[in-house]
Amino acid sequence: LGFGDVKAAAIFGLVLGWTAGADFRQVLTLVIWSILIAFTISAVLGLVLWVTRGRSRSYPIGPFLVFGTMAAIFFRSPILFG
Repeated sequence: LGFGDVKAAAIFGLVLGWTAGADFRQVLTLVIWSILIAFTISAVLGLVLWVTRGRSRSYPIGPFLVFGTMAAIFFRSPILFG
């Protein structure tokens, strides 16, 4: 395995850090929210595929990490400032 998802997650963290500014707490909040969004969507999709197809193969988490990062950037103000 090339661990491409892990390498991409590091880059996504850098992007979130750049958009949040210098405050470490805001960066950490955005990173946690992006991972939460990514894993929630991938778990829901995985359950749907498991129910509809039975035993399924594994799927990469990278596209979901991209979506979670984009969502965290797009909804940055509501996430950080309530």
